[in-house]
Amino acid sequence: MQRFYFKLTLLMAVLLIAVTFTVHFAQADQPAKVTPVIVISLDGFRHDYIAKFNPPRVSQLAERGTVSRLEPVYPAKTFPNHISLATGLYPSKHGIVDNYFYDIERNDFYGMGKGYDDSTWLDGIPIWNLAEQQGLRAATYFWPESDARVNGMSPSYFYRYSHYASPKKRIEQIIRWLQQPDETRPALIMSYFHQIDSAGHRYGPNGAGTGAAVHYIDGLIGQLIDELARLELEANLILVADHGMLETLSDDAIHVDRLPLPDGFERVHNSTRVMYYAKNDAAQAQLSELQQQLESLDLTVDINTIDSMKRAGYQESSRSGDLIIDARPPVTFSGREIKPGRVSGTHGYTGITEMDAVFIAVGPAFSPDRKVERLRVIDVYPLIAKLLELRIEEPIDGNENAILPLLETTE
Repeated sequence: MQRFYFKLTLLMAVLLIAVTFTVHFAQADQPAKVTPVIVISLDGFRHDYIAKFNPPRVSQLAERGTVSRLEPVYPAKTFPNHISLATGLYPSKHGIVDNYFYDIERNDFYGMGKGYDDSTWLDGIPIWNLAEQQGLRAATYFWPESDARVNGMSPSYFYRYSHYASPKKRIEQIIRWLQQPDETRPALIMSYFHQIDSAGHRYGPNGAGTGAAVHYIDGLIGQLIDELARLELEANLILVADHGMLETLSDDAIHVDRLPLPDGFERVHNSTRVMYYAKNDAAQAQLSELQQQLESLDLTVDINTIDSMKRAGYQESSRSGDLIIDARPPVTFSGREIKPGRVSGTHGYTGITEMDAVFIAVGPAFSPDRKVERLRVIDVYPLIAKLLELRIEEPIDGNENAILPLLETTE
């Protein structure tokens, strides 16, 4: 009998460890009821994909909802923009300045999702934490870095990210959250889907494979809309993306091995930019010489120091880089073997409309058929806060006035 109870206890412990869904109920009952807000990120959904691929359910939302192009922060990469969506801050302030970068002070590299093990990489107050601080429950399903305990907090419900997890199960879990009674139902639900971005990289923004991914995700959005109607539950639904996509050709790629790498420098490259970090005083003294070497290569790039950067909100920090090399579209950087004639897609550029993402909002808070020319990624945070009646008590870069024309209550 003792052996039986030992095995039962061990089995229960293993099951608890295996469960990736985390719940905590440390807070009191939620305050006065608010209309739930559901934010769905469709990574890489370019602003014109609705017209290009005609996904039926998303098109219907766009026809009867509030629609805008969404301007990404620099660089137009997944993690900087998702954290800006979640904090209302520019990347230099929330700390995630690229998908992959170096920090001179830490002498360490950041990679996507590293906040789970060390949340000190992130600054700001994510919107899910703001909700929890003010008595509302929040739920996230794979939103980048939403499984990190920022400022010692996490959402009431969240999942640890897995790139290969079923997209359908995300929708099913959102529906289960919405079916919960008022006392435990999350007031804020945020989820993330990477499939359109992955297809855009592989096939380019004009490829049939990208269109197929758009239609696949469209079907899941339709399932969510149908279930909301069946539940007769009022909710404000916001579809966003972090950036667009530009078609690229491998013949235009620059292999990073063509770029000099003097002693004392760390070099980090992504598809559209290279960052040089001077790790000591001797390297700092060589910055001008390195810049001249790079200019002598006569590449289709812009070579910037942090002082000369013309990017909104990009400020000097231990992570920003001392020299920033931006590829001019459609040029890219690559660290792999470059095979000629290959068409694909990428993002990360600035100042081109192909980087603009989609924004669609429907629900009782939004004016139907309202079309707004352009919003910024950093303005989504104050929008969600207003919908949930949350107080923003720390400075942010987003502007509440930018979103007021979207709302039904605006005169």
